[in-house]
Amino acid sequence: TALGDPERPTVSDIIRRTLLETGGIAESNLAPLSRTKWTLASRTDKGVHAVGAAASLKLETLDDEIVLGEAPSANEAVPWHLSPAAVERVNALLPADIRVLAWHPVGPSFSARFSATHRTYKYCFVRGALDVAKMREAAALLVGQHDYRNFCKIDPSVQSFERRILSFEVAPVPGLAVNGGDDSPLALWEFTVSGTAFLWHQVRAMAAILFLVGQRHEEPSIVARLLDVEAQPRRPVYDIASEAPLLLYNIGYDLGGGADIPWVYSAATLAGVSQLWADTQAASLLKATSLHT
Repeated sequence: TALGDPERPTVSDIIRRTLLETGGIAESNLAPLSRTKWTLASRTDKGVHAVGAAASLKLETLDDEIVLGEAPSANEAVPWHLSPAAVERVNALLPADIRVLAWHPVGPSFSARFSATHRTYKYCFVRGALDVAKMREAAALLVGQHDYRNFCKIDPSVQSFERRILSFEVAPVPGLAVNGGDDSPLALWEFTVSGTAFLWHQVRAMAAILFLVGQRHEEPSIVARLLDVEAQPRRPVYDIASEAPLLLYNIGYDLGGGADIPWVYSAATLAGVSQLWADTQAASLLKATSLHT
């Protein structure tokens, strides 16, 4: 399809429009998406953030935008990648909170969605009085291949609710020390969950159940009961967790032999994103401090 509603553009719309402005996508190839093989690794709901989203496409480039490497042997193709300047031209036209962080050339059969081996999400929360030991016990029961129909919002188009969770960790956010340490009620913790694929609102639903366990409204065994779809064929009524603390953190790929994509990063772009985060954190701390004065 062409670009969506200009009054309510998606991140994908904004990036594609910027690539159109910089010449990375020709106007004649903007729609349908199949002309550039534009594919997103994962879609996020409104209000959900992403720092590790990925997309693949056929990109039109100029000679000065290509950096050539050295071929490993006479019979192998010369490796190449985009120059940092080419990516920085795109970022210069993007809003401050949308950035192309890294890139890498791939083969014509590659798909950001279907070539992905796993996706990792993080969900942050304030520790408060939560029983994190019981939450860890409950999280461990979610790992494996299960029918997660009781941990999602039902999509009538989905034929199978079986998915595979590779890992589910409950831990303090590293590098954010507060007075009282990780056990302080003000300490920031996070769920880190990796899986091959996820259902609609699955992470938020799993987080909601873990919060019920952490608040001692349910025992960790509630997870096993909800995974038993013969005994519990319909999802019980409960509110899913807020979308605000949810972050699409990483998309994993395997280019052969277990090797992930060797992303090429722009130092200038990373420095800019780091400064944006620092400014945002400083503003949040100032607001939090004002509440304690």
